[in-house]
Amino acid sequence: MRKPSPPTLGALETNYRHLAAIAAQDAAERQKGIKLLRVVSGSPNLPYIALTFDDGPHGAKTTMLLDMLKQLHCPSTFFLVGSQARRYPSLVQRIAAEGHEIGNHTFSHYRLTRIPREEIADELNRTRDLLRAIVGAPSKLFRPPGGEYNPDILKIVEKNGY
Repeated sequence: MRKPSPPTLGALETNYRHLAAIAAQDAAERQKGIKLLRVVSGSPNLPYIALTFDDGPHGAKTTMLLDMLKQLHCPSTFFLVGSQARRYPSLVQRIAAEGHEIGNHTFSHYRLTRIPREEIADELNRTRDLLRAIVGAPSKLFRPPGGEYNPDILKIVEKNGY
């Protein structure tokens, strides 16, 4: 059986949005009075970057990443999927113990704009409760899968304390 080839840049582009699209969405939302705490770009004059990682934890990959971040003394933010956190609770504990921030990235990684509205809070709450059980505290950070959201989702997210 032949191994599938890795995705091409074209395939990745269908899954992730470009910075210009995010910036355009941000501008449109600001015109409507919606202001989210979001970094689209920072000052080129400051020596800072924010490293964030989504969709984990993943066994060996997250372990290697944590080893590298520790060696570089580089704190980061991990937006974790609840189903993955349930699978790798010791990695979630390690992420927290090593001083990284943990954010909620839903339980099932469903695109929130594509599921019934009544299921959105459940996706957030299941992950919140799981993270609290694993590391002793829930996160106040949230990132929607695929960066997709709408005003209804924003209301639900805000109501749930993110």
